[in-house]
Amino acid sequence: MKLVTAAVLVIIFAILGFQLYRLYAQQLKMRKDSSGVIAQVEKLAKENENLQADIVYFSDPKNLEKELRSKFNYVKPGEKLIILIPKE
Repeated sequence: MKLVTAAVLVIIFAILGFQLYRLYAQQLKMRKDSSGVIAQVEKLAKENENLQADIVYFSDPKNLEKELRSKFNYVKPGEKLIILIPKE
């Protein structure tokens, strides 16, 4: 009887130990995944701040016109665009 009880206890402890090991491994994986998610959230928050700053900047018509002129050669009706080519 004692041998059977001891065998049952050993089996129970083995199962519990295995389950604890699985839970610990799962916890480690979740911590690793959560740190990656946190880094991604921080990156997206910084990108959001930059986009909000761009929205504020381009909300001013003078800034919008300045960017259009510099990047897309925008001219108002009646204006002429002069492009200077440097000598080599």
